Amino acid sequence: NLPDGVTEQRLMEAVEQVVRGLRRKFRSRVQGEDDIEQQIRLFCLQVLPKYRPEVGGLPGFLYRAARNRMLNEARREHGRVVDPECR
Repeated sequence: NLPDGVTEQRLMEAVEQVVRGLRRKFRSRVQGEDDIEQQIRLFCLQVLPKYRPEVGGLPGFLYRAARNRMLNEARREHGRVVDPECR
């Protein structure tokens, strides 16, 4: 189920916006870019039930949630990871 006021098209546009914003920041020698993109999409869909439109916009919510999950995954795999640089 989609949150109130969120259409499937709006969701997919927001998810792809997040993917474009994060894929370069989390490039990996181990995982290919397609794998990273799929992981970001999955994280966005997993966190969607927690979205509250009255608190903020969908793209920002998904971006923060996916970024935090990617950082947590990187920490688990490689030990402590510093926040990737903005480019």
